[in-house]
Amino acid sequence: MTVGACKERGSTMTARITNGLGWPFRTINSGKPKQGGHGSPASIMRSLNRNGGRLAKTVRHLVIPSYPDRSYTSPATILHIIECTQNLASFSWNADYAIPLLVLEALHRNHPSAQLKVMNHNRKDLALDEALLSSPQLHTLDITVRCFHRGATRRQDENSDLSKLKTLLMRGRNLKVLRLRLSKQQHFTMAARSQRNSYTAMAVGGSHFRFQETDTFPTLEELVITRADDLAHAYELSPKHCSDWVYAMDWSEMRILDVASTNSEHLLREIAGLVPKLHTLSLNPSSIDCATLQSFLETVPLLSDLKLVAGSTSNVYIGSFDKAVTRVCEAIGTQLRSLQIESRSGMVMPWQDQRIQEVLELCPQLRYFESVIEGLGSTGKWDGDVVGKSASYKRALMSSTSTRESGMQSFSPFESCETIHC
Repeated sequence: MTVGACKERGSTMTARITNGLGWPFRTINSGKPKQGGHGSPASIMRSLNRNGGRLAKTVRHLVIPSYPDRSYTSPATILHIIECTQNLASFSWNADYAIPLLVLEALHRNHPSAQLKVMNHNRKDLALDEALLSSPQLHTLDITVRCFHRGATRRQDENSDLSKLKTLLMRGRNLKVLRLRLSKQQHFTMAARSQRNSYTAMAVGGSHFRFQETDTFPTLEELVITRADDLAHAYELSPKHCSDWVYAMDWSEMRILDVASTNSEHLLREIAGLVPKLHTLSLNPSSIDCATLQSFLETVPLLSDLKLVAGSTSNVYIGSFDKAVTRVCEAIGTQLRSLQIESRSGMVMPWQDQRIQEVLELCPQLRYFESVIEGLGSTGKWDGDVVGKSASYKRALMSSTSTRESGMQSFSPFESCETIHC
């Protein structure tokens, strides 16, 4: 690895690292270790230390990824990078193993203002990482949590990671982004047995956090709740739980909310008027009665990106998804810039051209539209003067497919594309 170019841009140093291809960087993405060659941790450290550490001053992000081949970057290498960099803005831990305590302590000591971003969907039999999840620097958490039964089918016999996770996040206090994916946990695994033995009576209950009167949950800016598959439990947004959550947390900073995998009627009723900054929303409108949905939509003037999903929660108001889409578009269509429609429930007829055009007419300022209705997809992306064109004009520019998978673009815990791989 060589330093291809360094130059000043105002007061910020930008370096170009070359390894066959060159690109400017502000990130180190610590990948599979190699023995001292181009792209190895040793090579990265030599580059960072060269010329009095000028290069190290430009690094803003350090990413530790997962390792499918079970390799890993040594704690000593990570510690060295943390200690020689001076201006880290974020540290992303995406590895499947627990963060070494020395690494976490070094981050706290050397970069107390850096945001800690964690992604972990392959924990297997590992317990929750207490030190990591209770860190006061934890900003973003994207994690799969387990729900399992103790050999019974009654809901009151159910346990999960959620109780302990809530306690850890409250200890850290500063979480801003929470993405929960619920999975079904087999009761006979070591982790299940260990956690079952550690739960108190208060931890037994439905698939949700169990807030107490004295709880203060971190003020979230993004909340995403999904399921790993159809066998996993849906997060239970019961009336009492929603009321407790509103009492335990300040919702005024919420900007992104995804509750399409569960029945969100009670939540929307509780948070109406409490989320003035909300700009991105994903939900199943046919799981919500008309009055509740209308009242909520009237309180989100900044909402511009919307995803409407028909799924298992549609059984609350069977057959109403298509009508619910129309009601939503009539209520807030003029403020929408992005709209996604998804149905794989088997209860919605595939959309014809006329139906798509009707929706485009109700949402005249759309820059992006995507629908996947029972496997038939239509996608449109417009900018500039085209945005103001007629619905029929925009429909003619759209593409169609019968195989495309849909999904709202998700936030990456590391946004920069300027990366050093080592």
